[in-house]
Amino acid sequence: MAILDKTLQVAVIGVGTMGAGIAQVAAAAGHEVLLFDAAEGAAEKGKARLDKGLAAQVERGKLMSLGI
Repeated sequence: MAILDKTLQVAVIGVGTMGAGIAQVAAAAGHEVLLFDAAEGAAEKGKARLDKGLAAQVERGKLMSLGI
């Protein structure tokens, strides 16, 4: 599998379960992630889930925090 340059942005269209998972993997790999969803407020809710999931990985020692 080819590795994407970390300077590339990753856009996720649809922030349901699958989209949120893809966004989390991309963010954990160091990419800037853009979230889009047709449903009002869904992207913001997806971002909150993403933040929570990444914080949980940091707590478990699975991901290093950047302190941002």
